Amino acid sequence: MPGVPSSRGCEACRKVKKKCDQAKPSCSRCTRLEIPCVGSGQKRYKFIKEQKAVVRRDAGQVQKDHTTLFLESLRQIPSNEITLMGGSLVSLLNVEDVRYDVSYYGPFLGQIPKYLGTNKALDSAVGALTHTFTALHTNQLSREAYTSFGKALKNLRTTLLDPEQGRSVSTMCAIYLIMVCEGWLTVPGETPVNHGEAMMHIMNTVVYKDNMGTFESQLLYTLAIPVIMESVFNPKIKLSPWLDTLIERCPPPRRNVKDESGKPFDSMNLRNLSRYPVLLKHPEHHYYEILSAYEQFKIDFVRIEEHLLKFELESTVSTSANTVRMLSRFQAAYCMILGLAFILNKILRAYNPGNDALEAESLVFFERVMEISRQSLQYRPIGACFLPVCMAFLWVASDDEDQLDQIQSLLITYQPQFAMITWVDESRDIRGMFHTVLGRIETPERAISSSGDSDTLSELTYLS
Repeated sequence: MPGVPSSRGCEACRKVKKKCDQAKPSCSRCTRLEIPCVGSGQKRYKFIKEQKAVVRRDAGQVQKDHTTLFLESLRQIPSNEITLMGGSLVSLLNVEDVRYDVSYYGPFLGQIPKYLGTNKALDSAVGALTHTFTALHTNQLSREAYTSFGKALKNLRTTLLDPEQGRSVSTMCAIYLIMVCEGWLTVPGETPVNHGEAMMHIMNTVVYKDNMGTFESQLLYTLAIPVIMESVFNPKIKLSPWLDTLIERCPPPRRNVKDESGKPFDSMNLRNLSRYPVLLKHPEHHYYEILSAYEQFKIDFVRIEEHLLKFELESTVSTSANTVRMLSRFQAAYCMILGLAFILNKILRAYNPGNDALEAESLVFFERVMEISRQSLQYRPIGACFLPVCMAFLWVASDDEDQLDQIQSLLITYQPQFAMITWVDESRDIRGMFHTVLGRIETPERAISSSGDSDTLSELTYLS
């Protein structure tokens, strides 16, 4: 009879008529065979064609049969490549295990399925994401993952040449998803592709468009952060004027780590983050601003630590997904703030050589970042994906051999679980550039001596 319930196993297990354990995010058979697990747990119906004998019917019976056939046709669920892809993405978003919680990459991911089928680059990027997620889960790179990723890159290049689609929100989202996949697939020794310049050009158009919705707003805010970070070492990336418009039009996503009043911590809001590339590239011209930013870091450091301790305590009595997720988010925010503060501390010590207070704070920042990073290893890979970036911050600014050894040791522990680029190697150029910049800094005494303004000496000296 029509409407007989069918199996809820994944597509791969159903195809070979094997029993599926419906494990999340990938069933045991798909995990073992290193193939995508699509459609696990989905309710399906099997429709059987009825053989009807030819009988004489009156007009009323014929009308009733037509109505029945129409209603039955509505019950059939359409299934094609786009709907299957959307179902796979929804399955990923339903994973609550913080180790594989892709919502870490942005709250807008849940809205992507409704945009599928409108942009070829986005479709391919979602396909690459769902295939490479399996490689992430099994920690083994498959040919299918690389094939889908290559297809996504090819379609992205083609789409970028399109004058209309090339500067759309969907294309920008595709670039971001490809960046996520690169983090999962890139192996040590490979040179990562920097997409910040392409995203900058798209943002420079999209940010001025009318009728910007929640999806566009959250996407732009999220993507602005990696563009800002890449602008530190890529002079082709200009943050003005589009970033000011973005800050005015796009409020922070709800899931961001926030203070008691529901606002982002001051040192982490987008406007302040956008100033750090200037401070790091030209510290000799921005002493007061660096000092002000450093003091704000120290204030937020204490406030975030209070939240972190609260969630650490809650996690000892509750293992709910939300508690662990919030703990992981605050660990990331805590380490990012201390990593940036560590760099600014290095600049201030160049201005104030021999300052014991700055030296002591530097040690505290380093030790706390390392402590929290070691704790976060249990949430690898996605729940600890902030760790390599924070280690890069420490690596760039540290001169202590013991500290550098600790950083490399932690990355060696982290890396086998999560195929990442060699962050230390990629940071060498930035480290060299940073130390060249530090060489341009004059101590307050030399700066005052050269300018002849001895009255400002006390103002330039760092006070703890």
